[in-house]
Amino acid sequence: MVIFQVIDPDGTIRELTSGDSFGVRLPPPGSPPSPATAVQKHRGQMRTVTEDCQFVCVAQADYFRVMARAADAEVPETEEGDSGRVVLVYEDIRKGTGQGSDGGTTSPLPSSPSLPSTQVSRVVIKGTPEKLIEHLRSPEPSDPSYAEDFLLTYRTFLPTPALLVRRVLSWWDETLPGTPTDQRLIRARIQRYVVLWVHNHPGDFHDRPAMLRFLETFSDLLQRDNGNRRLLHLALSTRARSRIVPVKLTLVVTQTSTTTTCHIVLPCVLVGGQGEFGVFVNQAEEIDYGSTGGYEIRTGLRRADQLLALQYTGVEGASLAQLASVIASLVLTANRQPPGSTVTKNLAFTVIYNPSRKSNFFSCK
Repeated sequence: MVIFQVIDPDGTIRELTSGDSFGVRLPPPGSPPSPATAVQKHRGQMRTVTEDCQFVCVAQADYFRVMARAADAEVPETEEGDSGRVVLVYEDIRKGTGQGSDGGTTSPLPSSPSLPSTQVSRVVIKGTPEKLIEHLRSPEPSDPSYAEDFLLTYRTFLPTPALLVRRVLSWWDETLPGTPTDQRLIRARIQRYVVLWVHNHPGDFHDRPAMLRFLETFSDLLQRDNGNRRLLHLALSTRARSRIVPVKLTLVVTQTSTTTTCHIVLPCVLVGGQGEFGVFVNQAEEIDYGSTGGYEIRTGLRRADQLLALQYTGVEGASLAQLASVIASLVLTANRQPPGSTVTKNLAFTVIYNPSRKSNFFSCK
């Protein structure tokens, strides 16, 4: 997604997304040190194209100093075989005592005997998409925030989360050569990643059929293998948002020798409406996945949606019978339809995804 644009003096428009840099340019490799210290000024006009856009500005001297240190501290990992292709790059971060408020300092430099109380931590800074995903299986102990950083930035190098979804599901059922404890550890790590993903980036799942199918599949795996589904459902419920979904209802008028009957056909199956539980969608029509395989936004009802309102009339706490009366009053009009006729009417369903409440009164498939 384009975050902002840079309009050059000649009218050329450059579009930048999250993670792109602007302003100061690094000198080409092998250049003398003077270009790095020469004053560089930004040219052109910057224009934001989103409501929430933040720039991070760093002084030129600080920028070159940090980048020079980082280059010295980089440790490449090459692909096995004869290709020699670099697939992952680490950075050694020196941690030592200092005068900061947290009692420590960090610097992208390897440890030095002349500096006391130093400890080197190795963190991943770049790599191929496949290798960055693979690194989630066994991240460096010195890089505890790798999963959070990956989930924050993967959109800059993956067109869709399809590859990540496939890997996560395959790791869950993968047979490891180690002990059963190793299997439990990798599954606990995967579960943590998915809960973090849902909690920190709920927009990746809202109205995206493929991602919702992934969550249903993962919930089934947790149930099958005695995992903790409660944490996943809690994250889904707390990060859910209400949605207004246009739903097409069909009115069918039939007539016998003595009576005329109107049938209202819903494109979904509703359950609940008992005691303190609300009304939920148990089955819904399949949503067209489109050309992107379901990873783009597709509005529609989905299983575990809780019904909040019909045509902006609240129905929380209503029974199924009361809900049927509300639907009938909204669909049936004063104009009588002739027998044998079929008409359609769109109603606005206000719903919210709520799997934690759903699981209390009917099982997850």
